Amino acid sequence: MIARSPCLVLPALLAGFLFLFPAPAHAEGTTIAQVVKQLDTSLKAKESQAVEKELAAVVKAHAEAEKADRKKLLAAVAKVLRKKDPALKRAALDAFEAMGDPAAWKHIRSLLRAPIHKSFSQTQSQAMDVTRALQPEAAVPALLKIMRKSKNLSAAAKAMRTLGAFKASKQRAKILEGLISTTIKERPGIRGRDNTVVYGPRRTGDQALSRWQAFAGPMVAAANQLTGRDIRSPEAWFQMWRENRRQPAELFISQD
Repeated sequence: MIARSPCLVLPALLAGFLFLFPAPAHAEGTTIAQVVKQLDTSLKAKESQAVEKELAAVVKAHAEAEKADRKKLLAAVAKVLRKKDPALKRAALDAFEAMGDPAAWKHIRSLLRAPIHKSFSQTQSQAMDVTRALQPEAAVPALLKIMRKSKNLSAAAKAMRTLGAFKASKQRAKILEGLISTTIKERPGIRGRDNTVVYGPRRTGDQALSRWQAFAGPMVAAANQLTGRDIRSPEAWFQMWRENRRQPAELFISQD
């Protein structure tokens, strides 16, 4: 299945969002300040349906706004995201994704504070989906920490899959190293040629086995997506990394 470019996906998301929540019929020439004020008014009135419709107007305004105004519009959506109502949180995250602005990470990151040890909520999962779509460079350290440190395996594995989408990242070699080193520690059996300096100590017992089962498949998929390769097993990836870790750029196939 051919991956769709974010340049094609985000306009489609915007169109879908506007279809679900048609922008209110504001007067021609409505200013950014008026759009923000109307959203704030609906939010204070606790009119959830009105808020969702006003979010569509914010998304539309963002597509035409200057940089300074885009920041104001992102901040307006962030107010919705901070509400306790899960439906409003989902609507705000939908709006951020439709906006297609990586600067939204500033407001999303509070949902993905690492590591995640207990429950991994539907809202957090959606926040990770939005992060995958926007691919902000600033999100990479947080995602790596969730992947490496979280005791919640669903959160850690999803962070791994999310990082696989960062093909254009300046940190892609660091991401690949993180995918490999996090997974190889959990591999059952004898370490053999594994280098403890490179890979660190291995966990043992049932916890290690469950982590291996949670990470092995997502690691292969994420590493392949990140590099453009089609390697079929964790062991094959470990070998590739051992042979190329001093020159990781060789592992990335041009995806122009």
